[in-house]
Amino acid sequence: MFTLIVILCVILTLLQHWFIANFFFVTERHLRVKHPHFTPKASVVIPCRGIDPHFDASIRSVLNQDYPDYEVVFAVAAEEDPAYERLKTLIAGSSGVPARIVIAGHPTISTGKLNNLVHGVARVRDISEVLVFMDSDTCPATNWLANLLAPLQYESVGITTGIPVYVPPKRTFWSLVKSMWMAGLGAFVTVKSFRGCYGGAMAVRRKHFDQFNVREIWKTALTDDLTLAMALKPTGTVNYFVPQCMVPVFEGTNLVNFVKWANRQSLLSRVYFRRQWIFIGAMFAARMVFMISSPIVFFNALFSGSLSLIHWIFLCPVYMAVVNGFLLQKASNDAMKNEVPEVGKTTRWYPFLAPTTQVLAIVNFAVPLFARKMTWRGITYRFTSQTEVVVEKK
Repeated sequence: MFTLIVILCVILTLLQHWFIANFFFVTERHLRVKHPHFTPKASVVIPCRGIDPHFDASIRSVLNQDYPDYEVVFAVAAEEDPAYERLKTLIAGSSGVPARIVIAGHPTISTGKLNNLVHGVARVRDISEVLVFMDSDTCPATNWLANLLAPLQYESVGITTGIPVYVPPKRTFWSLVKSMWMAGLGAFVTVKSFRGCYGGAMAVRRKHFDQFNVREIWKTALTDDLTLAMALKPTGTVNYFVPQCMVPVFEGTNLVNFVKWANRQSLLSRVYFRRQWIFIGAMFAARMVFMISSPIVFFNALFSGSLSLIHWIFLCPVYMAVVNGFLLQKASNDAMKNEVPEVGKTTRWYPFLAPTTQVLAIVNFAVPLFARKMTWRGITYRFTSQTEVVVEKK
């Protein structure tokens, strides 16, 4: 019986390891791809609320892209938002890229971000062939836009996406855990069945965006990226991960903020990818038993003098967690070391933190099992379906 349990342990461990290994190999392969020149006319839409850390650097970076024909549309809820005046100053001092600010008003049914996106998209220029979405807390390189749009020249590609890489200015325990966790979540953008993408760095052909009424969907949705991926599913296209568009997020965090953020991610996964969420949850549940029991079984055998090869194998979840950390570290470093050299100071902790994040992920998975509401930036949202959310409290 013990041998069968060990075999099951190894299978589940290898299955989870495949997700991370797949991310690593896709990243390394895509980093070597040289796409032909492709520069469609583009509109970059950026929702803003308040002034995030490194806000000025983020806005300047998008206004100084090495790209021939694009515009930038910023969307804020009201002129009273601190971002409004700052954006006016930054646009006035830019190099001449067409840019404007849209006043979206306060949301009544969707989130503030989606409300801004809905109104921002409505104001893009008619000649743009591609819509690009970016968050105001990221600092992309000057070739970010060109790299993000290049794979859209292939009809088999529906959405192109990068992922965030959390690079905390002060490397505390919880900020490092969040960085490791973010990297692990990013691995799912390379799994076709999940069709994941990241709203802070994604692009889509305008004809598909309009054809599948994404703007209307966003009016009652809670998340931009997952609903966009779901809307384009009938096209049969793939979401193409562009590792050159992994963007740094320079923020700190603490235990309370980390828990709130992690719970939101888990809840959104349950709402929008229910079957995959159940599958991952079952895998995590089994892993939790093994992660906790394997050291106990190992040391019990060690001290009782009955240690054998099977007990060493039983530690497989711990071994593979560390290997996963190394793979995430290598992929992140290879993609970003030239643009963000300090990323290595954060990712070098991934192998050591991997076993801890495994246990935290298992615990976090159970939190939203029966949740139907979520509070985000002081606003409470209630899910009524995969594509509709109701604002309950402001």
